[in-house]
Amino acid sequence: MATVGAGTRLFLSNWGVASDPHTYNALGIKYVVNCSCELPFADEVLNFQGLGTADPLHEVEGLQGPFAQQPIHTELRVKLEGRLRVPVQDGADQRICDHFLESCEFLERAVGAQSGHVLIHCKHGQSRSATVLAAFMLHVAKRMGTPTTAEEAL
Repeated sequence: MATVGAGTRLFLSNWGVASDPHTYNALGIKYVVNCSCELPFADEVLNFQGLGTADPLHEVEGLQGPFAQQPIHTELRVKLEGRLRVPVQDGADQRICDHFLESCEFLERAVGAQSGHVLIHCKHGQSRSATVLAAFMLHVAKRMGTPTTAEEAL
């Protein structure tokens, strides 16, 4: 997980971190941008599926590798105040730019709400979520009348 700048309320992560209820509770995350077509939001998985025994495993359909089975902690609940899905696959042919305006507007509202931190994630936390975050940083820089090139904003 990466914190975006000192004093910021934005976090960037992969699904492994984004599916852990401890992440939400420890960091006060109340808003999520899920940059995937297939990954569920943590409150859907953790609050409504597979509960009943201590730490059962929940298999996330379509997910492979070390994060395919996630422990579900029955004593923890994730309560989100806002969420946005950016439905793009992980591929160079995807038009993630079609979702920049909606993502930036959501992130502006979430950051401005001052009621919790914001998590932006995708499956691996490297491409889609980082692209949405970079678009938001450029959006904020442009609105503030500061650097408008990617290199200067980042």
